[in-house]
Formats: sequence, structure tokens, C-alpha cells
Amino acid sequence: MKKHLASLGFFAVLTPIMTFPLVMHLAEAVPGPPWDNFVWLYDIWWFKHSLFDLGVSPWFNPQMFHPFGYNVGLSETILASKALGLPFTLLAGEVVTFNAIVLASFILSGFTMYLLVLRTTRSAWAALLSGVIYAFAPYRIHALAAGWIPLLPTQWLPLCVLYLDKTLDERRSRPAALSALFAALSALSSWYYAYMLAIILPIYILIRARPWRRYMRDRRLWRCAAVSSSSSASSPYLSSFLPSASAAHPGLSATPTAGQPAWMTSFCPTCTNPSGTLLPQPASRCA
Repeated sequence: MKKHLASLGFFAVLTPIMTFPLVMHLAEAVPGPPWDNFVWLYDIWWFKHSLFDLGVSPWFNPQMFHPFGYNVGLSETILASKALGLPFTLLAGEVVTFNAIVLASFILSGFTMYLLVLRTTRSAWAALLSGVIYAFAPYRIHALAAGWIPLLPTQWLPLCVLYLDKTLDERRSRPAALSALFAALSALSSWYYAYMLAIILPIYILIRARPWRRYMRDRRLWRCAAVSSSSSASSPYLSSFLPSASAAHPGLSATPTAGQPAWMTSFCPTCTNPSGTLLPQPASRCA
């Protein structure tokens, strides 16, 4: 436990240094040029504003693409980041929340990769080096420089693999449920990671679960698979997202859910819709 706390402290100290001068402007600026980062800043503000000020669903914004409104689920939702950062938004505002999500992603990405590599190699130094490489990889630094906050929460991916590995070793439901939870958090941070996991995890299982016949005959693993499937925290959100998404994208087939609000399946113009307009840029602090 002391080694884990020391490694977490190491990444907590290294992150402000590697992302400097962000730590000096937590309440007054966000990383990146004024483009996509303002969209996510507005989205963080709207999540709080819709729930606590207006008392309406955060998934539909009538102020966008007026008079049609906009289904927020048609773009990256960053739901996991917005929900976990909501206390910061309520106490300090959306700018602080944005930067807290950014900094936490570096600290936790390094730490979770450290945990995964420590489990597989039993070497603390290899784990620490892997955490540094993973947390401050060019991919993540580029996302930081561009202000692409959906791509930064990569901390859930190593935990998903770690608990999947524990599931294959221990054949217990708890690590299976945790692996599904972290997979859901990855998907609800960015849909790109849902696609990545859908490709990577089956390949990992095929390589890791050898000989396959012995694993296929183990009923405990089938029970774990059932628990993992039913524990996906993103499934309720997907059920409400798909019908409205199919209205805007006819190529995506889905059956509307019972009791679906009418506005969820109404017109949802996108940036590629000739009748739509570009998303307005909010001020540094939305009002």
C-alpha cells in the first residue's frame, strides 16, 4: 500500500510540472486554442445549468440550433467526466472543472498503468516507467494542447484490463463487474474508447485465456461474463441515445424505447446539415 501511495504521489507531483503553466491558471484559462475546448467547456456548464438551474434533462439543449434544439448525445457526451466533476462545477465553476479533469487524467492514467504493469511484471520500476510513458505519451500531450478533453480520460482503460485479467485468474464476479464498470466509464468518457475496447478486449481474451477449452468449460467464467454484461453502466444511456441518434442518422437502426419523450426523436440537425448553424463559442465563463 505504501508503494502505491508513493507512486500516486509521484504522478501528482510530476503532472503539474509536465503540464506547466496550467496549474497557475486553473480558474481563468483552459488548454488549447479557442475551438473544441470551448465546446466542452460549454457542455460542462450546460450539464450543471440544466440540472440545477433549469431542472430539465441535460441531454437536450433547446438553445442550440434554435428553433430545433440539439440532442447532446449526438456528439461526445463526456458523461463520466461531467458527472464526476460536478462537485467542482457547483463549487468553483466550469473552468476549474475542465482543468481538474485534465490534471486528474494525467495523474490517474499514470497510476492505473502502474498498477496494471505491476501486476504483470512484479517490477515497481517497470511499472513506474510504464506509467510515465502512458500518461505523457505524445497522443495525450497532443490532446492536451488541442483541448480535446474527451480523449484525455484514459485512466479507465488500464483498470478495465487489470480487472479482466483478475477475472480470468480468479473466476469471481466482483472483478468482472469492476472490469465492466471501467469499460463503461471509458465509453462514457469518449465513444472512441468504446470502439477500441470492443476490438482490443476480445483479442486480449483470446491470447490470455489459453488453453481455450479449459476456460470454455468453466461455468464460473460464464457467470462472470453474465455479470460483466449486466453491469455495464452505459446501457441505460445507450437505450435513450440510440433512438434519437437514428433520427438524425438514418443509417443507424434502433427501435424507440417505450415512453421516449417526443423531442428525443424530433429534428436534430448536425454541423453537416445545411439548415444547421455552427455551435456558438461561449465566453470563458458561461452565464
